[in-house]
Amino acid sequence: RTFARWPAAGVAGTLATGARTPREAIPAPRAAPEEAWLRWATGATGLPLVDATLRQLHATGFASNRARQNAASLLAKDLALDWRLGAELFQWLLADHDLGANWGNWAYFAGAGTDPRNRHFR
Repeated sequence: RTFARWPAAGVAGTLATGARTPREAIPAPRAAPEEAWLRWATGATGLPLVDATLRQLHATGFASNRARQNAASLLAKDLALDWRLGAELFQWLLADHDLGANWGNWAYFAGAGTDPRNRHFR
């Protein structure tokens, strides 16, 4: 979390805008196929680990770090949806949300962060 605060500080005006709704919090991402997004966001992908992660997140506000990584990887790499959609959803659902850590980790797993690599968690 401490490291994530430094990169986030450079874009804080973009990430923490005082938005009134989740949709206002980030720039409009490229269009997401509605069905794929809804299946992922509601835990109905047919992949037990990812589905359990999203359902647990909705029910409790918590999910393990490794489960978060797998869910992020599926969204960004397999479904090829804009990673910012997942970061935004997690921002509003996580009980332990930290702006820099959440957005930094999502960018990292999407290959758009400070250490871009083509990571794929399965």
